[in-house]
Amino acid sequence: MTPRAIVEMMTQMVYAAGKWEDLMKDGELEWIIYNQYLQYVVWYWLMFHSPPRHTKEMNPPLHTQLDPCVGSGRFLLVATEMMPKANLVLFGIEINLALYRSCLVNMATFSNHPYSIICADTLRIDPKWSGPSSKMWDLGNQWTPPDMSIFYFQPSPIGPKNFSLKAFTEIQKEP
Repeated sequence: MTPRAIVEMMTQMVYAAGKWEDLMKDGELEWIIYNQYLQYVVWYWLMFHSPPRHTKEMNPPLHTQLDPCVGSGRFLLVATEMMPKANLVLFGIEINLALYRSCLVNMATFSNHPYSIICADTLRIDPKWSGPSSKMWDLGNQWTPPDMSIFYFQPSPIGPKNFSLKAFTEIQKEP
């Protein structure tokens, strides 16, 4: 467990002590995130015929925080405590089921911001699935997490373009 003082110091360093203007100079990223949020709300409405209850209305500028080894959610909770009125969306990944569930309880109890916590192996997630609008995050916040291996990096199968039998046979065997 990271001591709270270190968590607070690191969070302040990341967010430049709350100076959002320094973080988003051109404003393009915040509009991309906001549009993705709106797309999610529309998708949720179409799928479930009701507004999402796990989110709150967001207005730009939006900011995201990802904790790839979230544990019990300490970094995300300190961020939500330090910036209770900021438009912040929290993301977390945890491989251990007990810690994942602990984080869900902590986030549901103490977070003021929308969040998505998934139970997966951070090191194996394919980068094309890691964006805030990817379908992977729609599977978050479930007490019994679904299988996330479909979002893991899969090496391309060995074929004639990426394997040479001649080079393989010429490898010198150690004596």
